Amino acid sequence: MGGVFYNPIDIKWPGRDEFGGAFGRDATVVIVGHGGFTIENVRTCVERKCKKVYVVCRHRHLAGPKMVSWMVSGAAIPIPGPYVVEAFQMMYGLLGVDVWAHPVVNANADRSSAILTQTTTFGVTDIYFLACYYKVCEVINGEVEKLAQGKVVLKDGKEIDCNVVMKCLGSTGATDFDDIIGFKFYQGWWVNGDPLLPVVAPAKGVQAKNFGGFSLAPGYAGQIITNRYFIDFPQKFLGVRDWLPKTTRDEHYECNYIYKGSHVLATTVILQGQFPDLTAEMGEADKLKAEKHMKAHPLEKHLAECLAEWKMYIKMLKDHGQIPADAEEVEYPYTKVLWGRRYREG
Repeated sequence: MGGVFYNPIDIKWPGRDEFGGAFGRDATVVIVGHGGFTIENVRTCVERKCKKVYVVCRHRHLAGPKMVSWMVSGAAIPIPGPYVVEAFQMMYGLLGVDVWAHPVVNANADRSSAILTQTTTFGVTDIYFLACYYKVCEVINGEVEKLAQGKVVLKDGKEIDCNVVMKCLGSTGATDFDDIIGFKFYQGWWVNGDPLLPVVAPAKGVQAKNFGGFSLAPGYAGQIITNRYFIDFPQKFLGVRDWLPKTTRDEHYECNYIYKGSHVLATTVILQGQFPDLTAEMGEADKLKAEKHMKAHPLEKHLAECLAEWKMYIKMLKDHGQIPADAEEVEYPYTKVLWGRRYREG
């Protein structure tokens, strides 16, 4: 197992000593970055009664609505990309965003196939969308150049008055792990092509055309089954080893053990195409995941909880004075009837 959330990335902008600021009610916050931790911190800022949250980022990634996360986690067979995009669109439509046109989505002409690729995982939330809808949260594409007293100055000259700056810039891996495992190259996710030396390291970001979950656990399950399979049958691995994607060590990079989502996707496609018994075993794991998920979170219960939370956050925004007391109460975009018509009946 290799850790990837090891060393937080930090940028020391000029003007840090002059910035000042304090966190509290009615604060204006700038969050730098647009990954999963940013999405979580938007929620925290709203709950702590912040007046305004600006998300400053180079790339606006997709966030995962809670109902879409529920859908893919409850699927016994991974859900094709087009269904996931349509499910995203039900929420993103509130913000006037066309998900099909988003840079993350690469679809064919008739939208029968779609691959979603981004450098961060989907932060799962609904409050982020509410905050954006009511303009409590605003996403700005740009980069920070420096700080000044009570200000963030962007490279395009725009200045943002704020009380707090939060850095959600991701992380790097353990800089000594390549040496610990004697890394020279990967074939698949096996170090130096050795079937007895696999590495399970969460691939950074997303690249997939079918989805069985937004969390890390479903991917771990499939990799662990595959690793055990080749520990039991190393000769089978040797037969396909040279077909697997290969990456060699870059001496200028200290974390070669962290592979990309595309690397995992290509490896999995090749192995499942060559070993039907392995594919069947992984399919059984997907069924077990789906059964447990649906038993713990049946549709009616989960949808009701999402709706109740949605209404609770609208009330909270009004009670805290973050939006006017007479502001329109936007409807939750997912309902049992609509969900059933679009996803249960094909």
